This record gives sequence, structure tokens and C-alpha cells, in this order.
Amino acid sequence: MFVDLHKEELNRVDPRNVERRHQKEFHQWFQKYVTQLHSEASELVNDQLLNLACGPDRRVYRYKSFLINGWRSDLAATIVQGNPSDIDIIRAAEEEEEEEEEEEANRNDCNVTEDDEMVNEDYYDDD
Repeated sequence: MFVDLHKEELNRVDPRNVERRHQKEFHQWFQKYVTQLHSEASELVNDQLLNLACGPDRRVYRYKSFLINGWRSDLAATIVQGNPSDIDIIRAAEEEEEEEEEEEANRNDCNVTEDDEMVNEDYYDDD
């Protein structure tokens, strides 16, 4: 729906290179369009769609270690995976205080970066 609306708008302005311009400009158009609909209290936009349109939070959390089912490991450790349910962590990281363990255990949406750090991507949420 939103993709079609954007392409129609681009085609009205200039019918040339619609697909290329759509790829380049859609994210900005989508954010602006959804924000406008939300401010008008449109039924088309709920809080989830607004959060998606706003994109990820620009703050980044980085971690040198992680917890999986009570096992702590640093990201420089070698991880061997025999099957999807069996993870063998070869080298465990040093233990930290319980407070830090709980904080890291509660983090979601983590990715591993090339420099062996874990990054947490939070999306805006009005809750």
C-alpha cells in the first residue's frame, strides 16, 4: 500500500527513474507520511507502524560478553555448533557482578559486529 502510494507520487512529479528514486527516497517519505497520518489520528497508523517508520534508536549499546541459558562467554571465544539445540562454548569469559549479568540477560535484538562486540538495537517505543 505505502510502496504503491510513494511510486504514484513519484510518477506524478516525474515519470522518469521512478524505481531508482523510490529505492533512494522511500524511507524518508515513509517516515514523513506515517508521522503525518499519526498526527491526524488516522486509523491506518498504530503505534507499531509509527515506531517502524521512525527507525531504530540511534543509541547503541556494546558488549564484550553475553549470557545464554546461564553460560557466560566473551565474544572472542570460539563457538562450535553441532546441531541447532547444542551450543558448546569453548572459552568462557570472566564472571562479572550479578547486576551486570541480569542487565545483559534482559537485552534483546543483539547483533555481533566485526570487532567482536555485541550491539543492541532498540526501536523507539512510547510505552
